[in-house]
Amino acid sequence: MFKKVVLADNLAPLVELVYRPSSASGPMVVLGTLAFALQIYCDFSGYCDIACGVAKLLGFDLMLNFNLPYFAPSLRDFWRRWHISLSTWLRDYLYVPLGGNRKGPARTYLNLGITMLLGGLWHGASLTFVLWGVWHGLGLMANRWWEQRCRKHQARCPAWLGWLTTQIFVLYGWMLFRAGSIDQVVAFTGALWNFSLPGWWCPYVMNLAVLAAPLVAMQVWQWRAGNLNATLGLPRWTRGALQGGMVLTIIAFWEREASPFIYFQF
Repeated sequence: MFKKVVLADNLAPLVELVYRPSSASGPMVVLGTLAFALQIYCDFSGYCDIACGVAKLLGFDLMLNFNLPYFAPSLRDFWRRWHISLSTWLRDYLYVPLGGNRKGPARTYLNLGITMLLGGLWHGASLTFVLWGVWHGLGLMANRWWEQRCRKHQARCPAWLGWLTTQIFVLYGWMLFRAGSIDQVVAFTGALWNFSLPGWWCPYVMNLAVLAAPLVAMQVWQWRAGNLNATLGLPRWTRGALQGGMVLTIIAFWEREASPFIYFQF
């Protein structure tokens, strides 16, 4: 609930400020897309966490749907961590029946492309979703080619470089996903070479940093501990204070009119 009410719903106005039909400079496209990457993660993983929690109260264990995706060192690993229920469904019911990687390299790359194209279409018939699916399909092809090349030559890519490349690739994909039209995709891509900053960039960055800080701190803690339930290792009073503070923050940010979850439209 904290992810949704406090983080995602307050990141939304920052995203709208950049993605409304207007011109934007490169730094603002980057900041707006970063805000959207955090918004869609907090919104979607938050609603999955709520669903898992409610189900657990009724005695049901639902599958984990997010596992620190923004710590993935490769695109292939990102899709093992992001929207796991959809990515495993696409693998089991599209990629494998198409032949998977059993019919040679060319067919494997084709199967990856078809699977991600259909994954994009699953979100809607918009050309931006199709482009997002094609982008990730091409990325997975390149990822597979690179991993096979590294194995062949017994080489390894530095972990930090793999992580950085993956996150930049994913962020550009989020721009494709969030853009309202192909024209906006073209405009925003061209704007990446415009390094001017509007007068309101400083408060924008400050707001983004304040909203990102709780999530980043928790995720780094979970990643270093290798456990999504890292808070359970805290002393009871510390855990109670943390949870109590989160509840009070949720109440403080609560609005009478509910803000719908992003993925409800799909």
